[in-house]
Amino acid sequence: MRSETQILIESKQFATETPWVSWWCLLTTAVVWITCIAATILDNPWWLRLFCSCILGLVHVRLFVIYHDFQHGALLPKSRLVRRFMFLFGCVTLSPPSVWRRSHDHHHKNNAKLFGASIGSYPVMTTEAYAEASFGQRLMYNFSRHPLTIGAGYLTVFFIGMTVRPLFLNPKRHWDAICSLFVHAGVIVVLALTDPMGILYVTCIPMIIAGASGAYLFYAQHNYPDVALKLGKEWNYVTAALKSSSYIKMHPILQWLQPISDIITSTI
Repeated sequence: MRSETQILIESKQFATETPWVSWWCLLTTAVVWITCIAATILDNPWWLRLFCSCILGLVHVRLFVIYHDFQHGALLPKSRLVRRFMFLFGCVTLSPPSVWRRSHDHHHKNNAKLFGASIGSYPVMTTEAYAEASFGQRLMYNFSRHPLTIGAGYLTVFFIGMTVRPLFLNPKRHWDAICSLFVHAGVIVVLALTDPMGILYVTCIPMIIAGASGAYLFYAQHNYPDVALKLGKEWNYVTAALKSSSYIKMHPILQWLQPISDIITSTI
């Protein structure tokens, strides 16, 4: 049996980037993403705009996974062009880079801890802790993990949790949250003046689908019956990555649109 340290050292060989693969994944996804945006803006039949709008929401998720890996420094970290594109994408999707890095880095360092792991993830309570919690604490716990809250991830996770709340807590540190709100508002204003229905097809439907899908993947990744949750000194980084992260096997098309395996790989 290998120790946690040995596993961590041996896994390093799989953490090297192949630049052309990174460029291929980013460019092909960006082309599909931009094409879907164009299809929802053009004066097409409503059913075609609606279809492209739904596809755009799913492509949002794939591009967000690439954004996730870039923020971890695992994908084209030295490219200024990619950095600018990812900054814009983060603003469009209400995921300002400074907020994402702070919350998600904390999540990776505290994944599967019974206490202190709710930043960047969903809170977890034991049955004993839940029984001892106050009515208000139980209410907030149930609300944060409710399917409707997860389904409304566009509003609950991204708009409020990733943008508005960090901006109020520390506006100097999270100045890019202002950029995110301005970009989002700017898109809606332009569409309202040129194509009011575009607000539905370009913004609302894609972001609702992407927000719900992303929020559910965040939840499902570390919340399942056999997840290994530890407390204090019993917790270690390698075990949390290997035994407290799930893998969802999907149809090849969905696997391309929502590559959850990429998220799992980058936790190690």
